[in-house]
Amino acid sequence: EEEEEEEEEEEEEEEEEEEEEEEEEEEEEEEEEEEEEEEEEEEEEERKKEEERRRRRRRKKKKEEEERRRKKKKKEEERRRKKKKEKKKVVYSLTAVQVLLVHNFSVLKRCSTTN
Repeated sequence: EEEEEEEEEEEEEEEEEEEEEEEEEEEEEEEEEEEEEEEEEEEEEERKKEEERRRRRRRKKKKEEEERRRKKKKKEEERRRKKKKEKKKVVYSLTAVQVLLVHNFSVLKRCSTTN
């Protein structure tokens, strides 16, 4: 009888130990899962940050390109304006020369008719 009791006690102890081991294993597994989840979350967050940085860089680049185009267009417009202004000056000066020539011609004509 005593032996039986001892055996039962031993069995109970073994069962308890097994249960404890199982619990420990389960806890470890849970901890590992939590760690994995945290790592995944961190990686996801890092990906999002990186994507945001890329977006900002693209926007900045686009803005700079737009600014360059605008400046180039403005410069081209200024160049055209100057060219047009220069043409007008040439036309004005030609007209002035023509007026002088006509005047001189008429003076010459008058002089030649009076002589």
